[in-house]
Amino acid sequence: MLKKILNIKNLGLFNNASCSSQAFDKVNLIYATNGRGKTTLACILRSCATSDSQSIALRQSLGSTNAPEIKLLFGHGNSHPQAIFTQNTWSNSYSDILVFDNEFIDKNVYSGVEVDTSHREGLLEFALGEDAVQLKQTVNSETQKASQITKEISHFERSLANYRNNMPLKEFIALQLDQNIDQKIDFLQVRLDAAKNNQNLQKLPSPELLTKPQIEIAEFFRILAISLEDIEKDAEETVRSHINKYPKRNFEHWISQGQVFINEYDCPYCGQDISKSQLLKAYKTHFNQAYQESASQFCNR
Repeated sequence: MLKKILNIKNLGLFNNASCSSQAFDKVNLIYATNGRGKTTLACILRSCATSDSQSIALRQSLGSTNAPEIKLLFGHGNSHPQAIFTQNTWSNSYSDILVFDNEFIDKNVYSGVEVDTSHREGLLEFALGEDAVQLKQTVNSETQKASQITKEISHFERSLANYRNNMPLKEFIALQLDQNIDQKIDFLQVRLDAAKNNQNLQKLPSPELLTKPQIEIAEFFRILAISLEDIEKDAEETVRSHINKYPKRNFEHWISQGQVFINEYDCPYCGQDISKSQLLKAYKTHFNQAYQESASQFCNR
């Protein structure tokens, strides 16, 4: 319990104040008009309880070049220890000191026109009883968990931002798994690759217009009108007429064997030009080559 304020120097209005009165009792009343140092005394007691030296430094006496000094006397049984504030530090602190003033109300109960969570949490720090202490510990624990969960949610929302674009988060989370997603991705990838090659395709020359083939219709149908019987009959007559000029035996066989040596340009026997010989063409038909000749004429047309 605080027994006496021994000395206060260089703090607010107390340039060098000493208390020579008797020690404080269990209940004491300090009365003074405004601006006489009551708030400074409350600040001293709170600073001693919390070891907050900053609040003392802010109240240094105007015009003083010396740091504040404070001496308080406490009573604990038969001993009377002192709490001394010098060089911006308390020698001892007493956490059982509770100060209920305007600053306490502003920090823990009411600030301006709003009462928020921080005020209620601060007020619980002064609650008495085991239930209240347990409640304060539970509030702190749950607050930390809520804060951690909020950070994780924010992290995941930022991670999903690039995937959902302008889609609301609830709709994005409700999306169902597409079993054909791989095939769709492959299809889109093919289209994407094709789009990337568009510039190369634009550089290719334009296709040339095909020339319409000219078909001699009259000649075409003339060839089609030729029957196999006409070809064989004509060739047969031509070859027989020639063979009959040479009645010697095996002449026809000699001509047939000589077909393999003809190159259609000159005679293998005499060397004369035979490219225009109608008789040689008849040989081809006569010796089982009429079909090839007909097909060749048709294709060449």
